[in-house]
Amino acid sequence: IMPPSKDDINFQRLIAQCKRVAGDDVRPGLRRFESYVDHLEKIYVRLQGEGSLDEETLMQYGRELHFLKELVKTEQKKSLPEKIAAANLLPTAMESTGAGGQGTADLRQVKARTRAVYAADLRRQLLGSSEGDSNGVAGGGVRLRSTADTFDTDNADIDAVLKHHHDIQSRLADEFLQLTRNLKQNITIAGHVVRDDNQTLGRLERTADVNRERLSVEAARLEQHAYRSWMDCGVAAVLLLVCVTFVAMVLVMRLFVKPSGA
Repeated sequence: IMPPSKDDINFQRLIAQCKRVAGDDVRPGLRRFESYVDHLEKIYVRLQGEGSLDEETLMQYGRELHFLKELVKTEQKKSLPEKIAAANLLPTAMESTGAGGQGTADLRQVKARTRAVYAADLRRQLLGSSEGDSNGVAGGGVRLRSTADTFDTDNADIDAVLKHHHDIQSRLADEFLQLTRNLKQNITIAGHVVRDDNQTLGRLERTADVNRERLSVEAARLEQHAYRSWMDCGVAAVLLLVCVTFVAMVLVMRLFVKPSGA
């Protein structure tokens, strides 16, 4: 016997969850239930293409998928009479699929429950009184309890497992959300730091440009001052040389020139 494929396991798990939702009440989460059924249909198409399942199993999957699709269409009706008529036309449910041939809700019970809920809603709408509301709720509650009690015991473990997986998914979603918030905050802080650093670098570059310009001006002034200093030194050296030459000439004249009276 070949082990079940991944799509087969996913189909069984998802259809079990769909039956659980249908066994409770699909109205509060109708959009999510629709997405479940759409995903079931995609998996069913892949299973048909794989050819790993026998024809009987595929037909059973198809009948249950068709029932869930018709249930969605029934919930989408506008008025209660239309919903009741559509609920009466729901196909007769076959045996539930899942591990060991068991599921979270038998589709025949889902059909009976749906008809009972719509009938109770219509009764409350027609009566329009508090007494009618209480009687309708009581009658609907008896039907719901009698329907639910037939499979609550057998499916307690499966519900616990599904609830556990749902809690894990909720925690993971919360953790991913927190990580996303932290990442966004870190990116924002990093952006502020980078922007501040860029502003600081800009100020430093402007200061460096100003200092470079001032250094160029001072270098030019120093060059001019050095040139003038060399000129002044040259003039002083020439004057000194002239003075030394004059003194030397005077001394030579006094030493070597004889007096005229001698």
